[in-house]
Amino acid sequence: MADSPEHEAKCQRCGVSCHAAVPIDDGRQIVVEGLHCKHLGILGDGLPGCKVYHKRFEVAPWCLHSSVGDSRLALREGCPYQTNVFGKGKERVSPKEYEELWPKVVEALFSAKSANPYFTWKKFIDFAEKMDPAYKWRAKPNAARTCIRLSRKLTIRAKAKAWLRLSDQHGE
Repeated sequence: MADSPEHEAKCQRCGVSCHAAVPIDDGRQIVVEGLHCKHLGILGDGLPGCKVYHKRFEVAPWCLHSSVGDSRLALREGCPYQTNVFGKGKERVSPKEYEELWPKVVEALFSAKSANPYFTWKKFIDFAEKMDPAYKWRAKPNAARTCIRLSRKLTIRAKAKAWLRLSDQHGE
């Protein structure tokens, strides 16, 4: 799908639409730092961008055109492509607020039924370990590597204090 130069020029190259986001209890979709499409990277101009942009719909079938991303709330709140007809969109919060929201982000990840196996789970685990070094994070894809489940087939499991804290909060 080729777009006009005017359409392409609207992009602010924030990379948020390429990141996973989780809903938290106040209705916001919070960007999960470190968890994004494997094709997102820093390009030659120093800005985030898709490394396979011109063939992204072929090599990354999960990628959404901006018009579809808007209807699925996959765009950043305030994105020039956003119409606000469907809702607010994803929100990247300050590091301080992210730290405060971290337990809710973890809770949302644990309750998710599945996730994209082509996202940067290793990078997320590295980020999670920095956010909460008392946790022992692991990620295991299912044997066929066709999906990542945050339950039996993929375990993103915090050992010791981390898992106990989540279990205590939810009576598990």
